[in-house]
Amino acid sequence: CTVCAFLAFGKYVLRKDVTLNDAININGLLLSAVYMALASVSLRPFKCLGNPDGSASLGADRSILCWQRGDHQLMVALSFLPMLGGVLSYLTLIIWAVTQYPRKVSRPGGVKFVKRWSFAFSRFNPTSYYFILVLVLRDLLIGMTPVIL
Repeated sequence: CTVCAFLAFGKYVLRKDVTLNDAININGLLLSAVYMALASVSLRPFKCLGNPDGSASLGADRSILCWQRGDHQLMVALSFLPMLGGVLSYLTLIIWAVTQYPRKVSRPGGVKFVKRWSFAFSRFNPTSYYFILVLVLRDLLIGMTPVIL
């Protein structure tokens, strides 16, 4: 992971104070920045367009016939890696953080939780902490739009 290498460089070579919270925030911020594109790219093998002969071909590459040869089936199988590894895992983490927020903030150690998840919650008023979930779901829907339409 390139981000981890930069954090290690900052901590051990530049002698900066880099914490686990910093690493989580940088990774979360980067993932939130590319989330919509990742959702769109991971769903691209599912966008098949009809041909005049009744078959369907991949929208991104019309030479690939959908569901008829191994190359398309391999693309669909490989698309589950970014879908599960990036899109759904990030969504799951955000849902978990939003559900935990009221409990964690009201208990001792709540500041640590807020610092760790500041990439998600610092943009909003503390009473509107759940807006990050709205933004992530919006980005997911925007990323899915080209496949659905």
